[in-house]
Amino acid sequence: MGDVLSKVGVLNKAKEFYEASLDIFEKIAEEIQTIEAKRDLASCYVRLGRITANDNISDAKDFLEESLRIREELAYETNTILDRRDMSDSYYWLGVILEKQDMKKALDYYEDSCKISNELLEEALRTDWVAVKRDLARAYMRIGALMEKAKNMMIREHISIRPQDYIEMLGFLLMKNRTMLKWQYAISRQRWLLKLLMKLKTIVLFSRQM
Repeated sequence: MGDVLSKVGVLNKAKEFYEASLDIFEKIAEEIQTIEAKRDLASCYVRLGRITANDNISDAKDFLEESLRIREELAYETNTILDRRDMSDSYYWLGVILEKQDMKKALDYYEDSCKISNELLEEALRTDWVAVKRDLARAYMRIGALMEKAKNMMIREHISIRPQDYIEMLGFLLMKNRTMLKWQYAISRQRWLLKLLMKLKTIVLFSRQM
């Protein structure tokens, strides 16, 4: 119910359902302590963090950090692609909510997410490859957008991933949009990505001149 309300924009009511779910998932995770129960709890923290970010960045950060803590434990315990992808996802959303508050910290989280995804690409089966690539692409896209916003070289120099990598990932997103999205949305998305791609090429040329 919380997901449905969130999608239609009824955020306050969605948050109430997520908070009610959190109470239940916390009790279940404490009582049975299974991997699946911990995954459900971590996912609930992510949903609460994302929706809380609209009005309280500090609380949102707390929720997402708790999701990261649980997912790090699970990744260490199981070492599965699923749990490591979930850990990457928590890093990603921490980056998203911190973009306006702390750009450099957001970049750190995005790069942590990218690092995990890159590691997973080397071992993911074909069925997992596209999903992991998509995880990587969305993080690269956010970093690229932050590069566009960066107004001083201190921020650009903080980024360790090569601009060429963003361009490669944007190309991947353009190809995926043609087959995975409804065509109306895909056209709009492709235009946005192409515009960002041209700006990133300018950054690459600028970097080579330094």
